Formats: sequence, C-alpha cells, structure tokens
Amino acid sequence: MVSSTFHEKDDLSIDELIALKASKTKDPATGRQIGFDSYNARVETVVKRYSYEQPWAEGLRMVTLISGFLERANWGQAPADKRNCEWEILVNADGLHFGSIYDTVNKQGQTL
Repeated sequence: MVSSTFHEKDDLSIDELIALKASKTKDPATGRQIGFDSYNARVETVVKRYSYEQPWAEGLRMVTLISGFLERANWGQAPADKRNCEWEILVNADGLHFGSIYDTVNKQGQTL
C-alpha cells in the first residue's frame, strides 16, 4: 500500500512512487530508509505506521470476503529452508472476512 501522503508534493508517476516506496536507500537528511514495508498491518501498529496512519484517521476501512490467501514465512526470523517460501491457504466454502485499509493515490493522470 502506498499512502496518498507519501511524497504527495513530488511530481512522480505511479511507477516512480512505487519504486521509491520499495527503495532501501537512506534519506541523507534523516538517515532513515526512504522506502517502507506495507505488506501486513497488525492491530497494534496500524495507527503508528506511516503507510496506514492517514487512511486509518480518515476511516478508509473495508471488509473483504476471501476464499484464500498466500502466506510467507517471516523472512528475517524463519528457518533458512523456509525463507522465500510461499503457501496458499484456502478457507472453507463460506469464505473468510479480512479487515482492510485502503487509500487512493492520483499522480500524473494515473490512479493507484
């Protein structure tokens, strides 16, 4: 997820914004990594993490009915033979409801 407030003043395309979000480069002014992970929100961090803070405050929440999802081992803490592995988890026929947060980014005529 890319928040609408992420580099909102910069004239970047959607592709450039996504590349910047994924960047491991450090900002020379702050020493902090420019990019960030937004793969998974946890209830205890959703109001604190940059990528979720604004959408949460604006009430941009939804419930999604799913029939399955992909799960990856925690890359840093998983045993070496499980890293970069992916499992497809299927749920029963009634599906499973996932709480989600969303945001909309409009850049150079493109919407994400």
